Amino acid sequence: MSEGPAIGAPPSVTSQQSESTFELLITIIHPSKRVRTPNRKTKNSKAVSEDKGPFNIPIEVGWADFLDIVAEKLAIRCSDLVIPSLMWHWLKPASGPWLPIHDQNGFMSMVKKIKVKADKSEPFVIIRMQAPSTLQKQAAGLSGNAWDAQAEDESDFDDGSIAKKVRVYFISVYLVLSFS
Repeated sequence: MSEGPAIGAPPSVTSQQSESTFELLITIIHPSKRVRTPNRKTKNSKAVSEDKGPFNIPIEVGWADFLDIVAEKLAIRCSDLVIPSLMWHWLKPASGPWLPIHDQNGFMSMVKKIKVKADKSEPFVIIRMQAPSTLQKQAAGLSGNAWDAQAEDESDFDDGSIAKKVRVYFISVYLVLSFS
């Protein structure tokens, strides 16, 4: 008796497809800081990036769940994510374009491309975003510099004007009178 083709996929293949994942690396771009040079001028230092991951993320994840996962991996609340700054691209080629994932449509586009690439190999995606305000405050607190910890909105000047430093010289004169 000959065996016919099996009806349905073997259980191992079905479970593998439902559990397929992609690797995610999260790059957080911290804002540049103003530093003072020896000749009392200020300049902006280069923005520092911080990498987190890689993490295995299920391909069949929704937009809200994806944001929750990213927030969990960064140890922040989902509401603290800077969603308008979210961009993604493949690990290789590194010169590939950064594509936006600001909303569910951008996310669905990314997932479609991941599914196509997942048939050939395990995809590796890099996401970058500006540092959430909570991470900026943590980084400033860890630097130990009180000037770095001051936020921009806590400025003494409402109009953002630049004021010159005033040097105050105190001269004391001792007057000694001698009466004879």
